[in-house]
Amino acid sequence: MSTTEMPRHAGAAAGGPPRVPSSTLAPPRRQRRNGRLALAGALVALFAVGTPAAWVYFSQTVSVVGLADGVRYGKQITAGDLVEMSVPTGGGINAVEWAQRDSVVGQVATSDLQAGQLLPTGATAPEIKPAKGTSIVAVGVKAAFLPAVELAAGDSVRIVAVLTTPGATPADPKNLPASIAATVHSISGRAPDGTTVVSVTVSDADADAVARLSAVGQAALVLLPRG
Repeated sequence: MSTTEMPRHAGAAAGGPPRVPSSTLAPPRRQRRNGRLALAGALVALFAVGTPAAWVYFSQTVSVVGLADGVRYGKQITAGDLVEMSVPTGGGINAVEWAQRDSVVGQVATSDLQAGQLLPTGATAPEIKPAKGTSIVAVGVKAAFLPAVELAAGDSVRIVAVLTTPGATPADPKNLPASIAATVHSISGRAPDGTTVVSVTVSDADADAVARLSAVGQAALVLLPRG
């Protein structure tokens, strides 16, 4: 009885496993390793070139004006309020240069300035002028009609008409609202009769009414919450 032999793969040794065709072999590990080494080298080179440039950029600084103490709106700025600070150049930071600090000494703050912040350009002015559509009115306020706390420029207040004598009526009652919104501009101090003159900023429409209340001593100030 004859047997039929199965053909062996060419090149296979007798009794050994068949050889796998070369087309199915995985790529050599050396090629993968070389590719990774090339990528790592490129990253190292990029880091080596970029790091000095970034270090030079951020290590260059300029001296600017900062606030050693807080300055409230309308208050005059003194040399003692200012401190020198360093910031990176080219960072787009808006601040007065330290070399120009004398230009802001003696001016007034146009907004509340906090201790530790940089002093932006335009944050000071020779004086606070009323904005368009507003007026500054001096109001004589008797001690009994003032808040017990000290007023400061920038405080928000309400002006209310009061009766100063029994049977009296507020000035021009038909033309007076229940209260008039105002912002404290400045305080001139207390007169010998106990009246404190407070300059306030009000709308043009309310300016005449506030002046009439002041003229007859019928103005009271209500301080609104701060902050």
